[in-house]
Amino acid sequence: MVVQFLHRCQRIDDVDELVENVFDCLREFELECSLLIQAEPENRVWFSDGIDRPMESQILESLRGQDRVLSFGTRLAINSDHVTLLVRKLPSGQQEIENLRQQLVIMIEGLDTRLHALQAERLFDSRRELLTRVLESTRVKLGEIDEQHRRQTLVAGEILTGMGNQLESSLQRMDLTEQQQKSLLKVIDSSVSKIKSAYDGDFKMDDQFDVIIEDVSSLLGK
Repeated sequence: MVVQFLHRCQRIDDVDELVENVFDCLREFELECSLLIQAEPENRVWFSDGIDRPMESQILESLRGQDRVLSFGTRLAINSDHVTLLVRKLPSGQQEIENLRQQLVIMIEGLDTRLHALQAERLFDSRRELLTRVLESTRVKLGEIDEQHRRQTLVAGEILTGMGNQLESSLQRMDLTEQQQKSLLKVIDSSVSKIKSAYDGDFKMDDQFDVIIEDVSSLLGK
């Protein structure tokens, strides 16, 4: 029964269903109990018979942080990181109680492990959702930057072309030899080419950002 309980825990993603799994198993042991699970903003308590017992809830709260296994009278309490189980009435045989204690410890540790895994999954999903929003915002901003950069490149190209035409016209009015004019025009053309190459390099950097975003998006999808 304990092994089946642990197998079922691994397939359950809902806390209420996990608690019901505990109660179903303990009914097979003919035990009545209550269960506290540590949660935010406040702890939650369940009762195997569905009857709310405020006094028992207070007892469960007081047991948090105490020894892993506690026996008092006919009652047994088991603590783990996230869970406190309180069994209301133990069987009479000492050996039976000892066997039961061992089995319940295994069950509660298994439940605690599953709760911890669910908590980690929810945290991961929350962070993945946040990262997805950041990536989408980054994608939009990069698109705006890319568009602005393209406009600036177009304007810069027009300015450089106009400047080249003006310089060529001015050179024709200067008292320069043909060789001097060719030398100056060569310097101007070389400078214009270098400026355009610098802009082309920026476009390649934009492409690299796009690749990074796509890679991270693909990873989040997995």
